[in-house]
Amino acid sequence: MLNYTYLIWLFFAAFFFFNAYFHWREGEIPIRPFGIEEDSAEGAGGEAASKLSEAGQEFVRDFNAYLSSVNGASLRRHRAMAVGFGLSGGVALISMFLILAGR
Repeated sequence: MLNYTYLIWLFFAAFFFFNAYFHWREGEIPIRPFGIEEDSAEGAGGEAASKLSEAGQEFVRDFNAYLSSVNGASLRRHRAMAVGFGLSGGVALISMFLILAGR
């Protein structure tokens, strides 16, 4: 009876390399920055509207800084997963070649 174990390792290698590619590409997709439109109605509210607008802009700056840190963490996490899956795929290929060489 022939030993078809190498096909299992080939399947695992393909699976791991696909996941490595997927996570590498997924890490390149950032969450887009948040933005608000300025209200063009001047004169309505005066100083209170100005303070509200300033507070809104401060919120947008803080929120975008948070999104930037989340994007960086997501990129690092996806890249680490891609490297791990790539190494797993390499180990699967080495195992397959060892089985084939042992015949």
